Amino acid sequence: MPTTRRVTRDDLVVAAAGLLATKGPHGLSARALARAVDASTMAVYTHFGSMPAVINAVIAEAFARLDTHLARRLADLDPESVDHGDPFRELHAIALAYRDNALANPHLYVVMFGGPQAIGTALTDTDFARARASLRTVAEAAARARDAGHLVDVDEWELARRLWAAGHGAVLLELGGYLGARESARETYVAVIDAVLAGLSPVAQGSSPG
Repeated sequence: MPTTRRVTRDDLVVAAAGLLATKGPHGLSARALARAVDASTMAVYTHFGSMPAVINAVIAEAFARLDTHLARRLADLDPESVDHGDPFRELHAIALAYRDNALANPHLYVVMFGGPQAIGTALTDTDFARARASLRTVAEAAARARDAGHLVDVDEWELARRLWAAGHGAVLLELGGYLGARESARETYVAVIDAVLAGLSPVAQGSSPG
């Protein structure tokens, strides 16, 4: 029998993500979640009221952590150096933040991008709004690179989706253990991002910058 103890909302969110990522939606119940944090089911309902609310909280926390990683990486950039040297310095920073977040929060990452198969229900408009809010950081950086003549003249959201798709694929392979040790996986990840950016250059697309 689990011993009743005081658990936080964060404890429950992280545990729920772990259950969803490792056991699937059928593995998440109030009893299983309470057992995972060594508490009673009362703790679950006190904090969330229902199991659907738990899933909503997991996805919200997943995107919040992604946004934190993005903000932290971008804050470390020297604003005056962004437009000098590497024209994709900002996009590189965003890409690395995306990978950092996935490695730091693998269960949350798997759940937030696993769709209905991961959470057992359809994604809500709120879930898609959270994803778009996070992707806005990529889109705005892509727009700046495009307007400076470094990327082809394509809608910034489409540019962001292409970069996101490439980064997501590499991250999933790394989380699955298919890209080897962390350093070699990082090299592969950076090479994939660089290849996509090179392919989106005006020269590669057969058009003139600007």
